[in-house]
Amino acid sequence: MSSFNQSGAGERRHSKRVLLLLAMSLAVVAMALAACGSSDSSSDNNSSGGGGGSTDVSGFQAKLEKYQQTTPAEWSGPTEPVKNVPKDLKVAGVTCFSQLEGCLSPIVGAEHAAKDLGWSFDTYDGEGDPTVQAKRIQQAISNGADAIITSAINGDLISSELAQAKKKGILVISTSNGTGPGEQGFRLDTSPNLIEIGRGVGAWMAADSDGKAVVQPFLDNEFVSNIQFDKGIQAELAECGSCEVKKTVDFVGTDVASNLGPNTVQTLQENPDVNYFYSTYDPAMAAQVAAVAQAGLDVQSCSQLGNAQNLNFIKEGNIQACDGAWDNEYEGYATIDQIARIAGGQDPWVTEGVPARFKYGENIPYALIDKSNLPAGDEAFHADYDYVSEYHKLWGLE
Repeated sequence: MSSFNQSGAGERRHSKRVLLLLAMSLAVVAMALAACGSSDSSSDNNSSGGGGGSTDVSGFQAKLEKYQQTTPAEWSGPTEPVKNVPKDLKVAGVTCFSQLEGCLSPIVGAEHAAKDLGWSFDTYDGEGDPTVQAKRIQQAISNGADAIITSAINGDLISSELAQAKKKGILVISTSNGTGPGEQGFRLDTSPNLIEIGRGVGAWMAADSDGKAVVQPFLDNEFVSNIQFDKGIQAELAECGSCEVKKTVDFVGTDVASNLGPNTVQTLQENPDVNYFYSTYDPAMAAQVAAVAQAGLDVQSCSQLGNAQNLNFIKEGNIQACDGAWDNEYEGYATIDQIARIAGGQDPWVTEGVPARFKYGENIPYALIDKSNLPAGDEAFHADYDYVSEYHKLWGLE
């Protein structure tokens, strides 16, 4: 949204003229504020900008420096040990779509943690299809699962299966979903603070552009987690008075391997003033980077998850320039820790000082990654402290 100039500050000889100009100015302000609002699903957003936010980018730079630090910087997970760690628990992990690293990696982390405890673990591929995901839940129930973890799966679309699991006394926890307590039928969800991760990405674009970012969002709103991430970006960019945010382009997971790349190129070609775009998870961004690079477009992008491939794009200067990364392995360990607590008769661990929908995530560490703070090597983002040992202590393994 471009800023507007208040007119009519000249001669005020007649009171009627003053009142008329005042009414017109108030109407313009009201329209500007309305255009800058955002909702959980950004698909209805019109092209907008900061809407009266600051044009001084020093504040964004200061916030960016904070977001570039791993949060929390040291172990800040549970302090109370698990008193009665269950033995021989059988856990099932159901991914939204195992071809998407962001769906699979928290389940892999949970499998590592479960095996540390001597539990059995089976992984099921949801294949990006709620019908298949429902069948996988049924399979897990039939195979005698004591607990089921779903990764980025919409519980509203598998509600009867969740009810069936609950009736049989099976604990079902979601992860990477961003759902709040009581939402979608899960016992709880373990996710990082996705709103803050999004705000870090928004601060990066505002600071990197010197407050001149023209941003094209791409949102897969099948997942609450993506909506929360998008909410954080939109909120941060709304504070940039000289930035502009285009109308959101929606897509779904099954578009990633087919038409997302071509559609991204077409959208950017139709909006040549766009100098930044973002997508709501790394596997989608990988498809977009390939298509945009082939088209030779001069634009930078950001995403979230911290996948190894995407961090390599940043390293190479290949379209993607920042990533809201979090430790997916930690996320898996946190999920198993919550299962151990609940199955052993304890209350789940609650993180203080975060929105309610993220309070069971056990302070999953995250950071805004760009070229200035890329982790060494070619792996996905991980916190640089030994949280595995901390979990082992909580579980009586050390």
